[in-house]
Amino acid sequence: MTEQNKYYRTLFSGTIIQQSALSIGGSDVFSDADDPCFRDGRNRLTIPGTSLAGALIETLMRLFPDFGVAKDVKQGRKQGDKISGKSRNGLPSGGDEKYWLSVLRFKNLHLPVDRTTEWRQGVGIRQATGGAAKAKKALFDFEVVPAGSCWEFFLDLDIVRGGEETEAMVISALNEWVEGRTWLGRNAVRGTGWIRLESPKIVRLPLKPEMICLYPDNTRIRDDSKIIEELVGVGAEEMSWQKAVQWAGAVCQKLKLRKSAWCYMTINVGLNVGEQANGFGLNPMQVGGHCALGLAPQLKRQLFPFSLKAIIDSDEVFRDKREWEGANATNDKPFSSTGKSGNPENVETLPFLPGSGVRGAFRHTVSRLERMRNRSNGVPAIGLKEAGANDGAHIWGILDPNVKEFMLEKAIKQLAGCQPERKILLERDIRASNAVPLDSVVRVFGFEKLSSRILFRDASLIDDKDWLIVKQEQHAEDEFAAGVFGTSKFNADALMKGHLGFQIVIEAPDLAEMKTTLRLLAPSLELARLGHLPMGGGKWKGCGWIPWDIREMALVQLNGKTGRPDDGFDIPVDERFSRLLEN
Repeated sequence: MTEQNKYYRTLFSGTIIQQSALSIGGSDVFSDADDPCFRDGRNRLTIPGTSLAGALIETLMRLFPDFGVAKDVKQGRKQGDKISGKSRNGLPSGGDEKYWLSVLRFKNLHLPVDRTTEWRQGVGIRQATGGAAKAKKALFDFEVVPAGSCWEFFLDLDIVRGGEETEAMVISALNEWVEGRTWLGRNAVRGTGWIRLESPKIVRLPLKPEMICLYPDNTRIRDDSKIIEELVGVGAEEMSWQKAVQWAGAVCQKLKLRKSAWCYMTINVGLNVGEQANGFGLNPMQVGGHCALGLAPQLKRQLFPFSLKAIIDSDEVFRDKREWEGANATNDKPFSSTGKSGNPENVETLPFLPGSGVRGAFRHTVSRLERMRNRSNGVPAIGLKEAGANDGAHIWGILDPNVKEFMLEKAIKQLAGCQPERKILLERDIRASNAVPLDSVVRVFGFEKLSSRILFRDASLIDDKDWLIVKQEQHAEDEFAAGVFGTSKFNADALMKGHLGFQIVIEAPDLAEMKTTLRLLAPSLELARLGHLPMGGGKWKGCGWIPWDIREMALVQLNGKTGRPDDGFDIPVDERFSRLLEN
């Protein structure tokens, strides 16, 4: 791989595996979802090449700090211009070219037309009350492709124009995809869009007339997934992925490409719903779903009151159980469900905990602890009642992201006026500059104009055959008559048995910022480990208090300084963080 002039193309292929659901934005006028999935003209679910290109550029910018920095001031050229196709400024020749032609060509990825999708429900929660926020689009729907779906990946790199520098950078970035450190589409911080590139292949095409006649050749109709096999059979050079990664590292070192200090902390968490090992009670969970009939295929695993069970078993009332499902199986509060990817004619529906449900509960706990800390340190309290909040909530330096903008603006001004030297928030007017309040929690969890530094993957069943949902009939009680209050009778599904698992990824531009972030998050993670971080509905009625089984942790630094994973399950979280950072 040293004589670049011998080759004219490098082709990459593989399979993109969805570790979670995926939602790539589209504009399907026939969909009732607020945010539908992207589809092509043949109505196939699609990942457009532009989405893949954007994800690759984001990975490159994290790997190589100089990717977007001009290295030639006179010409205004940047390290990544050949890849991103950005404009050339101040050309000494006086030419009128405004853009590079990118050396990369991504194939649009498709799924079969008959592949099913599902809807997810999103909602903003007020931190002061725990209720739904009334802000714009606080409650919305978005369509997703179920987890486990596979997409055939294909990328064409023009080596003649790109050179070994570009090729080495692309291989290094795609290796991050192989390691699972990339995200696509909407709501990656809330659980969707977690992907991994598996079975990667790399082939280089020699600069020979017979090979050039074979590729590219738009007059021939063929399956892109078989192109590489066909070209290898006629003389293309195939290399192992491990060898390609080693070569890319050597080239980056030879060309003195500065490597980033960006780092990731991965945390694997288990949730054991149901009877606890210590024998103290039963820990159920309620997570509001969006489809009343979402669990219909799994009714055999639901428990019903005896009266309903008698109706199901009675031939006098319903001749077929499916008739009963369609007529009476609607739930007032169904449990959140997801489809298991596979045969679209036999999709198995399973309960799960959305990453948004974990992230929202965790953020509220982090905010609450930070307000307590700020209050004890003398940060002034600002009452929001006069700004329009009905609950009269007070804040101590930490703002609720779902509070209306004018409330944020007033709080910013009041805090800046009370104690500007602490620089709790940006001293800029939010309406004039569209700035965001950068308190300690927002710096980590993000805002509309600031990316989040922490991501939560959906919590899915580890054993999808060992779970149980109970349909509970509930009502509000009349305090005088001790009976049902009016018509306030409803039912709610609760997960009574199940073993769930999810992953948290914390990212930071360098190790110092990672230490600051972990200091903020460690107390809340410790509360979660002890079972004091409730999630889902019915938190004040016995549901959702599930201890987090915080398993393997690992610190990964992109400059190669990676320590050993830590698996001290029974050690406090802050001690485990310290051990990882010291290594």
